[in-house]
Amino acid sequence: MSVFDFRSLQCDVLIVGGGGSGVLAGVEASKHHDLKIILTSKGPIGQSGLTPTANGGTHTCRSADEMFIEAIEGGEFLGDQNLVWFMASEIRNALDRLSDLGIPVRPLSETATYFPPVDALRTLRNVLLEKSNVDILRRVFKLRRQNLYSLQIYTG
Repeated sequence: MSVFDFRSLQCDVLIVGGGGSGVLAGVEASKHHDLKIILTSKGPIGQSGLTPTANGGTHTCRSADEMFIEAIEGGEFLGDQNLVWFMASEIRNALDRLSDLGIPVRPLSETATYFPPVDALRTLRNVLLEKSNVDILRRVFKLRRQNLYSLQIYTG
């Protein structure tokens, strides 16, 4: 017997965490209308986790090559160069994508950009709330997988 009162749910995509990565994963997955998506979070999206405490800024360079070299040298050649190249070559596309989703992306200088993280998460939460194939579950404290497509959750 468990001390938790579990209930069973089924989904195609389970996203654990309502921070920036989790919410963006939900937005991307929701494009596939045939998928049932559940996003779980311990707290309210936009008010819990690490993303709201981030400064919301990102450093860019004049070119992907310049950003790649700066990141690799700054990390004393310890970084995964494939991952760093991906980041350097996609940062501008990622910022454009945030802007397309309604998040205010403001240039601070030629090589620095700012977006308010709490406002960004609230905007993305609202995007998800409009999706019929996404359920957002708050105050999820324990998950237990039953099989490939079924899980049990405990909420407080």
